[in-house]
Amino acid sequence: MDGLVVVAILVSLLIWISPSVIALILLCVPLLQNWFLSQRTRRLERDLKSLAQMVGELAAGPPRRSAVEPIEAPTDEPVEDAVPESGVVQEDRLSTEELAEVPSRKPAVPPPEVLEEPKAEQEPEAAAAKEPDEGVEKLRGLVQSLETSVDRKFDKVVEGDPWGAFTKRVAKVIANPPSVEIIAVWIASGLFALFVFLGLILALGIVFHRGWVSPSIRITMGLVSGVGIWGLGEIIRRRFPIPASALAGSGMAVLYGSLFASHGMYRLLPSGVVAAAMIGVTSAAVLIASRRADRFMAYVGLIGGILTPVMVSTGANKPVALFSYLTLVIGGFIAVALWRTWWDVVFTAALGAGLLYFGWTASWYVADQAPFGLMAAVSLSLPFAVVAGWYREHKSIWQILLTVSGFVGLAWLAMLALPWMMPVDPIFYDPFNYTSVYRSLHGEVWWIGGALVGLLLPAWIAARRTGHWAWSLGVSAIACVLIWFTASAWSILHEPQTNAFAGVFVGVLLMGVLLHGGARKLGWGLMPLPIVIGWALAGLLAVEPSGFIMLAVAVLAVICAFAALFAASPWILLSAVVAVTPALIAGALQIDTIGTSMVVGPTLIAYAALSYPPLIIRWAKGAQAAWAASAMAGPAMFIPLYLAWTSGLGDDAIGVLPLLVGINALFAAAVLVRVYRVGRNNLALALFVGVALLGFTGALPIQLQEGWLTVAWALEALALAWLASRLTHPLVRWTAISLAVTVAIRLLFNPWALSYGDATGWPVLNWTLYTWGIPALSLLLASRWLRLSAIVGEGTKQSELARIQNIAVHVFSAVVLLLGLLVAFALVNVEVSHLFQDAGPIELSGRSLWQGMVRSVSWGSYGFVLLVVGVLTKGRMIRLIGFGFILLAAMKVALVDLLVYEGFVRVGSLLGLALFLLMAALLFAGLELRKNNEEKES
Repeated sequence: MDGLVVVAILVSLLIWISPSVIALILLCVPLLQNWFLSQRTRRLERDLKSLAQMVGELAAGPPRRSAVEPIEAPTDEPVEDAVPESGVVQEDRLSTEELAEVPSRKPAVPPPEVLEEPKAEQEPEAAAAKEPDEGVEKLRGLVQSLETSVDRKFDKVVEGDPWGAFTKRVAKVIANPPSVEIIAVWIASGLFALFVFLGLILALGIVFHRGWVSPSIRITMGLVSGVGIWGLGEIIRRRFPIPASALAGSGMAVLYGSLFASHGMYRLLPSGVVAAAMIGVTSAAVLIASRRADRFMAYVGLIGGILTPVMVSTGANKPVALFSYLTLVIGGFIAVALWRTWWDVVFTAALGAGLLYFGWTASWYVADQAPFGLMAAVSLSLPFAVVAGWYREHKSIWQILLTVSGFVGLAWLAMLALPWMMPVDPIFYDPFNYTSVYRSLHGEVWWIGGALVGLLLPAWIAARRTGHWAWSLGVSAIACVLIWFTASAWSILHEPQTNAFAGVFVGVLLMGVLLHGGARKLGWGLMPLPIVIGWALAGLLAVEPSGFIMLAVAVLAVICAFAALFAASPWILLSAVVAVTPALIAGALQIDTIGTSMVVGPTLIAYAALSYPPLIIRWAKGAQAAWAASAMAGPAMFIPLYLAWTSGLGDDAIGVLPLLVGINALFAAAVLVRVYRVGRNNLALALFVGVALLGFTGALPIQLQEGWLTVAWALEALALAWLASRLTHPLVRWTAISLAVTVAIRLLFNPWALSYGDATGWPVLNWTLYTWGIPALSLLLASRWLRLSAIVGEGTKQSELARIQNIAVHVFSAVVLLLGLLVAFALVNVEVSHLFQDAGPIELSGRSLWQGMVRSVSWGSYGFVLLVVGVLTKGRMIRLIGFGFILLAAMKVALVDLLVYEGFVRVGSLLGLALFLLMAALLFAGLELRKNNEEKES
């Protein structure tokens, strides 16, 4: 039985969807037609351009003739032969239907007076230039006639096809898209208006509920505030039109709320007076939005009007007043949308009305409310029925979208009214109490039947008026799809499935040395011998720890260093490093038995023998191998040096050891640059620089811990970024970037970072200031110097790989900048938490009322500071990041503060953030105004 039901539903869905798909295909036909016509028009324009170029060449005339050169008399040949060959070729290319409208494709034969002999009093040059001038005029006339034909064809396309104007308008928008600043002004202004409206409504409600003012005073304050805000918007409209629209829309929403509360909550004014006043406000909004084509004001007023019942609700059920008011608001703005063909406003009105209707249904879904629920759906659907049936013929895509939006609104409301059509059985199931209630419906069945007719009738009338039955069926199919998707989602939620995916990543670490050919005698052939000897000594040390064996290891290193002088190439030095390292580690592990001196001495001897001779000797060949062995000696012998240091000196100053190794490598790199003049891409130089960076970086975690380690790494990243701006070595830059990313991860994603200290101390001047503040400042400066290093590299002759690296450095410098701003944002949050805690570790999840408000305002303040800095420094990226933080604060206020906090804390969050949004909108509007003025002056 269930299978038959599913099949029936799928078949019904297919039947409903098929007409809609066919209608969409039919709508694509004009678009394809217009595309083909546009391609044809472009081909004509190219031909016209070629012809115009030919006319320009002819307008210049033939070369000037000499004064002694005789003038040739005109011949009896056809005039067509006088036209240059290129002109004939260009004209033959114009083989299109548009040329049929021109009387003749060939230039007309010049009149007889042109072929007459020039008069005696005429100058030779004038007589010679007369004939091409006549030809030029004829060709110009041909070009003008072709241009007129093309324009006429394109105008026919635009007038005869509703998609033509749409294509033309879309092309204009694509060619001149709105700037980011304009979009930011829109967003900031809209959120500002919304937050001001919500803040004022909540503030008035708090004042009344606490008994500070009477209902009449509260309503008066609301009306005065609404008129004042609306008037302020009109005052600043000339200079800042978008923020002015936001202010006006916010004031209009406050008026709606105050008027609704005056009757629906306090019964201060009769319903007729309130309805008349609301009609007046709606009419004023309609006139202003329509007269000034102010879509923004229409949006703000519409959203504010829809949210008014939610914000002033007392919890009582008053469906007649609610849906009468909502129908009035929706109808007014739909009238504006029809006048201005604002189809998106109709969609927004349908979405808002449907959500409010759904919220009321979820709160009052009981059997005795069925008549009100059904009549409300019918009442709300009437304005959308007017939109759906307004146009008999569609002359533009905007009119088509308006009709579609009307049908979508009808289907949306009909779908939302389905729950009220289901409890037709006397056994009514209450989904809130999970109980079945027996109730005699009496007249509710008639209400349901009437509602079915009322909901279908507007769609039927609109389809009959316009003839677009496919749209009616299509939006019904959309409703069916939504219902089916909702049922599927419900079944998935109640039948959870667990999918387990496991991946096994097996990797083999392959380490090898790239050996070049050409070694002879004691070159490569000697390499295995030191390795065998060294590993044999390591085995002996593991079995019998002895100082004499450690001395033998040191002697082996010295012998290998001298042997390299006689070898064909110094590759033996690399084998020496590989040979003595295991032996030295084996001896250091037995330092308690062998003794500190017998470990430190041989280790230092081996380190010196393998580090300095390769730099002192000028090698005939194989110098890279010798330098590489010198660079690798330090890291290879660090473990025995570390064990010997801790055994003899302790671990109080252990960080000095890697610092010394790094300084030694840096000295060797300086020798290569100053003495041997190696380039910055030299492999050995990169090894020395890498060892130096490894020593400097490794010294910090060995010596420092927790917060100080993070601070030290941040300072090192800053120093390396500064060095990269002067020494454009890729290893320096990428090490700085890696350190910056590591610092940001430790401060942003490390949960133990909050336990570096406690909540004691002064509010601002405490350990959080240097733990997050110094790294934030270091990352910001490092980003600047990294960008400078890439700019310096651009000024030199570079390979393709170097150019790619510079582009990557530009990108990662922006990433470091963003990470620095995020660390500074984390500092703001940590300081707020420290301010409201007395002891214990810092906690970011504080739920106190004032802490939530201060945190929201601090987020907005931080974003506004970044916005101002971006304006002053002309940094567009900084401006946009600052605006992003302001939007993040707005999201927090909307999703957290309004739901969690109460009282004036919620009002303070709303109005405080609204102030920052207004200032952001004014700043972006000022930037756009200055940009337009500069363009006009230029």
